Amino acid sequence: MLIERLATVTERLNTLLSDENQRSIKGILANTDKLTANLADASPQVKGTLAELQVTLKQASATLASFEQVAGSANNILGSDGQALARQLRETLGSAKRAADLAAGRA
Repeated sequence: MLIERLATVTERLNTLLSDENQRSIKGILANTDKLTANLADASPQVKGTLAELQVTLKQASATLASFEQVAGSANNILGSDGQALARQLRETLGSAKRAADLAAGRA
């Protein structure tokens, strides 16, 4: 039984270490080396990009805060004076329509 298992293990190792598999493993290791070298070369660029991203995020946060202030101010203006402004706008539009109707009737 032990001899059969050893024979099976030996057969599997031979299959695993076949010429074709060795070429594949060699290719995988070569590609891994290339990938690692490319990542090492790109590392300064990645660091620069991340630094720029941090600046951009800070600027976006400041812009959002300013926008929220403007939106809050607009909400306050419309909330307190909005009804009076809407009434005045309706009256102005009504007057403009009457004037247009009169001008059209005279022409």
